[in-house]
Amino acid sequence: MEKKRLPKILITDDKEFILNNIDFILPDEKYTKFFASNGEECLKSATKHLPHLILLDIEMPGINGIETCKKLKTNPSTKDIPVIFITGKNLPKEKSKGFSVGGSDYLTKPLEEMELKARISNIIKIKQEQDRVKEALKRTTDLLDNMKQAVFAIDNSLNLKEPISSFSKTIFGEDIKEKNFFSTLYPEKDQHSNEYKAIERTIQTIIGNDNVTFSLYEDDLPKKIDHYEENGVTKKVLDISYEPIFSIEQKVEKILCIVHDVTKFDAYLEKIKNDQLSYHFIKDFIEIKDKDTFCLNLNETITKTVSILNQIVSPQSEVLDNSFYKKSVLEVIREVEKPFQNQPALKERLSRPITAFANWDKNESLHGDLISVEIISDILEILIRYSQSANFIFPVKYSMDFSFYELIKEKVESIISILNNIFQYTPGLQNLEPSELSHITKIIKMYPNLTETLQVIQQRSLLISCLYKTQLKDDLAMLFKVFASSIAQISLKKNINERVIKLNLLNPYGKILESLKA
Repeated sequence: MEKKRLPKILITDDKEFILNNIDFILPDEKYTKFFASNGEECLKSATKHLPHLILLDIEMPGINGIETCKKLKTNPSTKDIPVIFITGKNLPKEKSKGFSVGGSDYLTKPLEEMELKARISNIIKIKQEQDRVKEALKRTTDLLDNMKQAVFAIDNSLNLKEPISSFSKTIFGEDIKEKNFFSTLYPEKDQHSNEYKAIERTIQTIIGNDNVTFSLYEDDLPKKIDHYEENGVTKKVLDISYEPIFSIEQKVEKILCIVHDVTKFDAYLEKIKNDQLSYHFIKDFIEIKDKDTFCLNLNETITKTVSILNQIVSPQSEVLDNSFYKKSVLEVIREVEKPFQNQPALKERLSRPITAFANWDKNESLHGDLISVEIISDILEILIRYSQSANFIFPVKYSMDFSFYELIKEKVESIISILNNIFQYTPGLQNLEPSELSHITKIIKMYPNLTETLQVIQQRSLLISCLYKTQLKDDLAMLFKVFASSIAQISLKKNINERVIKLNLLNPYGKILESLKA
C-alpha cells in the first residue's frame, strides 16, 4: 500500500543501460518506477499507470520522443503529465522542438546524478501541487453541483466566472459562464439603463477594496428579484446573497453570488398573505352594521368607478390634458368617500391611492393618463375585494354580480385590433426566425405615435385586469396586469431591440391569446 502512494515515474529509453542507470540513481523507497523501451510502450504504460512524471528519450526507433510527446499531449488522460526529454544532443534547435510539443524540461546525456534528482524532485513537487489543486477544485465542483443553488462569481467587468455550480443552468436555463451579471438576472432589461449603471458602479467600488468597503456597499446589490424566463411570462423569484473572494493582499478580487430559487416558497407566502388579506377584508365586512346599505353603495360605486376608468382609456380621451385625468381621479375619490365616510377600515385601505393623488402636482414627469389609471385601478381593486367578501359570506343575499362582459370584450378586441394593425406586415408571432424578429422590431420602431399607442394598450390592460377580477377570473386578471407592466418596460427603454420586443410584447401577448382561446 505504501508503494502505491509514492510518486510514479515512467522511464522511456531504447537503451537498456540507460534504463538501468536511471533505475540505480532513483531510490526504490522514494519512487515507484515503470519502464518502456519505445514510444508505443510509453503511450500504453502512461495511459495505464498515469505517472507523475515521464522521462523520455528523443532518439528512439519507431515513434521518436517528439512524436510520442505529441500523442501524450492529445490524450485527455495523459496531457497534464510533465515530460522531461533526454537526448545526447545539446543543441538549441533540439531543445526548442521538445518545448514546442509540451516538454517541461531537458536533460543531456551522460546524465549527471545530482542534476537528474534535483529536476525530477522539483517537477514532481509542482505536479503534486497541481494535482492537489485539481482535487480540491473537483471536490468544490462536486459540492457545488450537489447544491440546489446557483453559485457563481462576478469580476470587475460584471462577467460571471468560476466557480459556477451546475444548478445555475437549471435556474437560468443556459450556461452562464462569461455572461453578464445584469443581463443574466434581468434578461428583459436594458444594459444602458440607470439600474444597470448603479449595479455596475457598486460592484466596481467593492472589487479592489477591503472587507469594510464590501460591508458598506453590499446592501446596494439586488437581494430579491423577479427573473423572467425567455418566454417573457414565466417568472422565478430569486433570493441572492453575496460573499467576498479575497486576493493574497486581502482585497476583494471577485464577489461570490449564491442564488436560491424561492418561487414556490414565495408563492406559498403570497398565498398566505393573500388569504390573510382576504381574512381582514372579510373581518371588516362582518363588522359592518348596515350590510344592506353598504353592499348597495358598493355596487353603485364599483359601477361608477369602472365607467370613469373606461372614459379615461376610451379613444376620445387620448388627446386630453392632465387636468381631465386629475379631475377624473378626484371624481372617483369623492364617489368613494361620500357613501363610505362612516367606514374607517375601508377609508384606511384607501389611504395609499388617495395619498398618491395628493402628490399629483409634485410629480414633474407626470403622465396624467397613466397615473390616473394606476390610482383608480388601485381603488377599484380594494372595492372589488369587499365585494368578494360579501359574496363569500352571504352569496345569495349580497350577490355582487357585475355584468362587464361586453366591456371586457370591447377592450380586449381594441387591444387585439391595435396590435393586429402593428403586426399586419409581419409573418406571424410564433417561432420567429432571427431575421423575422428583426423585421418586426423595425416595423414597431417606425410605427407612428408608438409611445402613445403603447400607453393606450397599457391603460386598457389595467382596466381589463380589474374587470376580470370582478368576474373572479384571477388568472386572466394577472395576465393582463403583467402585460401592462411589460408594455411599461418598453416605454422606458431608450433603445428598443429584438430582445425587448420579444420579452415585453410578443411573448406576454402570445400568452394572452392562448388563454383567451382556451
